[in-house]
Amino acid sequence: MFLRHQNIAKFITICALAVTGLAGKGAQAAPPYNNLQPGKDAAGFTYGTVTPTLVSSGGGKCTYRFTVTASHPRNGIKGLLVYGPKPLSMSDLPRTTEHLYTAERHSWWDINGGPDTNNNGLADPFLEPGETRNDFFLTYADPCPKATDLRFAVHVVLPGGNTFFAGAGNTPPPPSTCAKITGKVVCAGTKRPVEGATVRLVQGSSTVRSTTSGAGGAFSFETNNPALADGNYTIAVEAGVDFLPASLAFSYACKGSDIQAEITVTPQPVDYLKSEILCGAVYFSDVQTFRDREVPGVTIGYNDLFTLAGDLSKSYRYSGAVPNFPGLSFSGDVWVIIGQTLAPEGKWNNCSFTNLVGVEGGIKTGAGRARSPYTYRMVFNQPFVGPGTAYNYTITSLDLTNGSLTPPTWSILPLVRPDGSATMPFNGQVPAGWMAQTRYEFKQMPGVANTAWAVGSFTCICDCRTDFRIHPDLDGGP
Repeated sequence: MFLRHQNIAKFITICALAVTGLAGKGAQAAPPYNNLQPGKDAAGFTYGTVTPTLVSSGGGKCTYRFTVTASHPRNGIKGLLVYGPKPLSMSDLPRTTEHLYTAERHSWWDINGGPDTNNNGLADPFLEPGETRNDFFLTYADPCPKATDLRFAVHVVLPGGNTFFAGAGNTPPPPSTCAKITGKVVCAGTKRPVEGATVRLVQGSSTVRSTTSGAGGAFSFETNNPALADGNYTIAVEAGVDFLPASLAFSYACKGSDIQAEITVTPQPVDYLKSEILCGAVYFSDVQTFRDREVPGVTIGYNDLFTLAGDLSKSYRYSGAVPNFPGLSFSGDVWVIIGQTLAPEGKWNNCSFTNLVGVEGGIKTGAGRARSPYTYRMVFNQPFVGPGTAYNYTITSLDLTNGSLTPPTWSILPLVRPDGSATMPFNGQVPAGWMAQTRYEFKQMPGVANTAWAVGSFTCICDCRTDFRIHPDLDGGP
């Protein structure tokens, strides 16, 4: 038992009460939930009931109000304990000591004593038999706990001041008496449910309720406890950067019909830049045709490919890494012809295709050999300007008017900022302000020109699909 007995003589107690009022003697610390006294006395009377009501939800948190009723015919209540998840905050009440989440995993309001003007042995601030109080509030971070996740105890006070802690029943909230407001948030066109949208109930310039759309885009507003006043309201929805805001105005009456609203949110446009030209083309070989065009005494390297002017009549001995071919390099025994100066890598150069690099097969097998196919690689650039995000970004093919001697292959590279200032891994999405890059590879014989098409698709956040087919003209390698 957590019953504390008075150890002073009765007449001294009566004198003290007459001067100072009933203070109510409480335990030094509340026990764990499993150590509480039973919620009923031997005669079957409950000490108190607690009714939790979710009064607000949204913005990453939710708030419960707890209504406490002293249900025992003789004893009162001087405190409420709520066991469960750790809350963010609790209501600060006058003449009350608050404990926000103690070591015993509860939050506790304990009412201070005072005079006993009706001489029933219970201090006036305490809940006397039959009295109810509903100004106890706890705010939790999302995910919001269910009412069934919470357990309750009351700090029982007996006439005269002795106290103990007892379990308290969780009574269900009163049945709904006002019309309900429910609905769902869906995408325009596809009707796909939108989860996680902020949904506010607004009257004038004030938000009176707030929640978040859940599974299936569903949402609801509390219209009881406290009752929602009759009047004109607007449901305002904000579903993030990929959607335009949406709203719905309506009139509400507590005794009227239920409101069932479908809020349609329109996805932001997903736009991209294109410039259907190729910028940069170089060709590597050691056949006699390349040797005959050599600029005598000049060997160039990697950086020179990005500065020297294009001239198909000249070739240079080359020493260095080969662009677009990681791990491949030459050391002065191969020649390069610059068709177009290469464009800076990893940025938007106002060219949808950059840096066609051809490496002829059979290098180092003899200058007079028969010509072999070039292995070509080039980069397809697609900067997205939004304002929406491109989802499910996919490359499906490289179409060539004169085909490829082997099926084209491709790999999507990390995303880059169009100005080259940053990169991030590709995960199927391309946000506004980022550029998708794809490296293509195909094979073709020297002198065979092509018109190429990069083919792919992406969707908006609502699954609305956009197909693209972007092309440059490709000269055949020398």
